[in-house]
Amino acid sequence: MEMFLLKKILGEVLSPLPFCLGIVGIGIFLLLITRKRNLGKTFVTGGFLLLTLLSIEPISGLLLQTLESQYAPLKSSSIHKLSVATGESKISQIVVLAGGLTGDPTLPLHLQILNSSRERLLEGIRLYRLFPNSQLILTGGLGFPSDPEATVLSRVAQTYG
Repeated sequence: MEMFLLKKILGEVLSPLPFCLGIVGIGIFLLLITRKRNLGKTFVTGGFLLLTLLSIEPISGLLLQTLESQYAPLKSSSIHKLSVATGESKISQIVVLAGGLTGDPTLPLHLQILNSSRERLLEGIRLYRLFPNSQLILTGGLGFPSDPEATVLSRVAQTYG
């Protein structure tokens, strides 16, 4: 249990945004509270530059690609082979993880979800159609100021049949 908790805390602290903001925070502390102004300026500048670097598309895309490329997409041909070999589909549930909302409920429903959510949802719908006996499970927490992400994803999925 302690190892799990430690992993969760370290994962949050060492994520790019909290890590960079922590560096900037240390720099501001050094600037305002101590006499180490040059070191403080270095921390603020370094944290800001690192955050900027990690936020631009080529770098952030590469970071995501290392995670996303661990699993190959499920193709129709491999699904058919799996179903024929076993006599039935072993896939009973498809989970779609939400990726954020725009927060603007005045937009058309499909535009209320961010691109990452839309891409995940469309892939979930594609898999759901390939496995008609499966259950599509949509996740997502509270969306500010709108409905929970899972609710908005569900509405979008229903509009796509």
